Amino acid sequence: MLNSTAAQTRPLSRLPFFLTLVSALLLASGCGLFGTHQKVQVPRLLTPLAEADTSRMISEVNRLAAVALYSR
Repeated sequence: MLNSTAAQTRPLSRLPFFLTLVSALLLASGCGLFGTHQKVQVPRLLTPLAEADTSRMISEVNRLAAVALYSR
């Protein structure tokens, strides 16, 4: 006859190993979450190279649209 107490204690002896393995995996996967804050340098925006009125801007947009149309 099989010893019924040995069959019941065997899964309980694996429980600490399983909990240690799960906690180690959780801690290892979360290592990158803390302490990785870096300041990002954003380049400053360029100032306008030339002042233009509305008619000049419309003519430039039309010129660029014509170039894009012919480049297809």
